[in-house]
Amino acid sequence: YLLDNIPELSFWLGAGAVSGTPLVGINPTRQGAELARDITHTRCGLIVTESRSVGLLDGLDLGIDRDRILVVDTPEFAERVRAFEGAGLPDAPVAADALEWQPETQFDAVLLDAPCMSTGTIRRHPDVPWLKSDADLAVLTSLQQRLLDRAVNLLKPGGTLVYCVCSLEPEEGEQQIANLLARDPRMTRSAIVPPEVFGHAEFITPDGALRTLPQYLPDPDPRWGGLDGFYAARLTRQAA
Repeated sequence: YLLDNIPELSFWLGAGAVSGTPLVGINPTRQGAELARDITHTRCGLIVTESRSVGLLDGLDLGIDRDRILVVDTPEFAERVRAFEGAGLPDAPVAADALEWQPETQFDAVLLDAPCMSTGTIRRHPDVPWLKSDADLAVLTSLQQRLLDRAVNLLKPGGTLVYCVCSLEPEEGEQQIANLLARDPRMTRSAIVPPEVFGHAEFITPDGALRTLPQYLPDPDPRWGGLDGFYAARLTRQAA
């Protein structure tokens, strides 16, 4: 999306969350070839923008048809939305303590984006080393273990668990998953493969997890190069 902080932005963020659609924010300070590269690199299937920003896209080869660019403050967009008035919505999200919540059914999939030390985000949040300590690591790894065990029990047999943290600490990533597999024979790895991460084989660990490091995706301009440090693993609960 190429939107300023307008009411429509909240609408699209909510729509992405409800539908499970990944959303990517486009940096409006980029222009011309740099902006086109940002957009094509993310392989956007749809661009949502507004009248004051749509001109930035003029003349750019974005790899999508022009009818895949939606301008949210136009009569044409309002007419599109009007066609869906009265449509039903999915069940409302539940806000609850995951360790205490008792749903009526188990789930086909669970995403556990666990609280962590956030050391993979230090370049964007340089206060992290000053705010976190070894004591925090002990508390967080204990919580992550309990959340993982709870997530497994929320899964149907045959269901998928994705565990992720924006941390560089192996205690919060690789070791957590190794420990879970050692204590719960119901769970097995479901390896992530390069085509699922745009062909970046360097992101994949030997055991099939995702591990990104700050030096990945370098750019001649250091302001645009690099990634957050991140870990993710996909597991499957064995069918009964």
